[in-house]
Amino acid sequence: MANRQNLAPFEPRVTGLRGCALEEKAVTVFSETGVCRMRVFARGLLVFAGLEVTFAPNAAWATESYPVMIEYGVVAKMRDGTTLRADVYRPEAEDPFPVLLERTPYDKRTSAKFAVKAATRGYMVVVQDVRGRYSSDGEWYPFRNESNDGYDTVEWAAALPHSNGKVGMFGGSYVGATQMLTAIAHPPHLTGVCPVVTASNYHEGWTYQGGAFEQWFNESWTSGLAQDTFSRSVVEKHNCAKRNLEASAH
Repeated sequence: MANRQNLAPFEPRVTGLRGCALEEKAVTVFSETGVCRMRVFARGLLVFAGLEVTFAPNAAWATESYPVMIEYGVVAKMRDGTTLRADVYRPEAEDPFPVLLERTPYDKRTSAKFAVKAATRGYMVVVQDVRGRYSSDGEWYPFRNESNDGYDTVEWAAALPHSNGKVGMFGGSYVGATQMLTAIAHPPHLTGVCPVVTASNYHEGWTYQGGAFEQWFNESWTSGLAQDTFSRSVVEKHNCAKRNLEASAH
């Protein structure tokens, strides 16, 4: 059983509207400091577009704290048959709960601390390795499959036991991009997204700045991702050699 830890939620108040169209949706964001400020730049795709948002404590937040059940490596089949795997954290209770979904290329285990905290407060948290990363099958190709895989994962998560059918996504950087690419596919059970530290244009402002190749960023980001790609390649070559030896023995 996971340790119970209290974590207060925060309700968003828009403080800096900058002339962008805003679709109002309720979003719960967790912070240990009491106040969280963020800026999101992604016109037309996000809940908060070109806004500065302040989160203040919600006095009506439920005080009940749940013990937590954790399931590791839960399988989700994508439309092309590829298997993706997720860790599922949920309150140990029979009630249906809303789902917080994170789809990451950075190893689902790194989100365990937050997932446990959110689950103690009444959320089911699903953290999934995206296609071709860590525990998930398939080929890693940045951005290419995130729209279809995101749609399929949202609908899968909405149908999990103890889910109430409402799925919200969260996370930053590439994890923010997985949310936007999912949102444009319009999965019926996606009720909100909260992308941070990400972009809506993956060319200008991400891999290029003013037309110049962003060498430092691209080298550091791809180098960090390369370790898992290399490890998977080594394992696959070993397994291939083993299969060949077994076949030749017969």
